[in-house]
Amino acid sequence: TQKLSYFEIPLEAYYAFTDHKIGVAASFGLSFLFLDENELFLKSNSVNEYKIGSAKNVAGQSITGNFRLILNYKLTESLKLDVSPSFQYHALGFKNASDFKPYILSLQAGFSYKL
Repeated sequence: TQKLSYFEIPLEAYYAFTDHKIGVAASFGLSFLFLDENELFLKSNSVNEYKIGSAKNVAGQSITGNFRLILNYKLTESLKLDVSPSFQYHALGFKNASDFKPYILSLQAGFSYKL
């Protein structure tokens, strides 16, 4: 098992296309990632979990390109339902891995409340 953890500092621009009952917006930008944890574990039937080291090809800092589409539905004047598919492309995250192109596709949903 491998455990990687990063601190992320995003720098993004946000643009609202519409802001009616149904809103559409987008955000794009960069995130700067700083490696927090890099651990490798051995796990088997006879051993619960045993730390064997860390991955040597993981860079301490990384950059991602981010794009997010934001769809929201205004439930009340101060409460919105948000759905947001996003794409992150990781660059410079791994050493000696020219054929490896890591990316993340995600879907986030939730509510936003305006005070």
